[in-house]
Amino acid sequence: MAKLIAILNSFLITNLCFLCIYILHEMLFPLTSDLYVIAAFGASAVLVFSTSDDGGYSMKNTFFGASIGAVIGVFFNMLDLDKALSIILAISTCIFMMNLTNLKYPPGGAIALIPVLSGNEIERLGYYYLCCPVLTGITIIFLFSKLQILINTKLYKQWQVPKQ
Repeated sequence: MAKLIAILNSFLITNLCFLCIYILHEMLFPLTSDLYVIAAFGASAVLVFSTSDDGGYSMKNTFFGASIGAVIGVFFNMLDLDKALSIILAISTCIFMMNLTNLKYPPGGAIALIPVLSGNEIERLGYYYLCCPVLTGITIIFLFSKLQILINTKLYKQWQVPKQ
């Protein structure tokens, strides 16, 4: 029963988290809100809100991996290179930097790719893309992950069968 409640909690927390990201970004950027619920947050949510304990999530990896991906993506978006070359270099450079810094954050590659594939909106943002949407979204995901852990810990204690 506790496992089912934890899974339902994960579902509800994930919905609330993405609603919060959407509302915050809509308030900050009312004309471009759809852009700022970026796809990489979906991959981050799987790592963060999954109920399995496989160790795939670390706040250090998430924060720095997302930051590296955002900076690299904006950098290659600003260069006047062929789109295919920019895509290849952005992803491979992101992986190179994560290996160099001993980080493992798979969504970082997507965060690097998004500015290269985007239109003018992210290009106009420039390195501000790192702050919003990337770091604001990652921070909201982090806060909701802490809420999920708190709720699951309390639920586990409530549903735990005492040892005989």
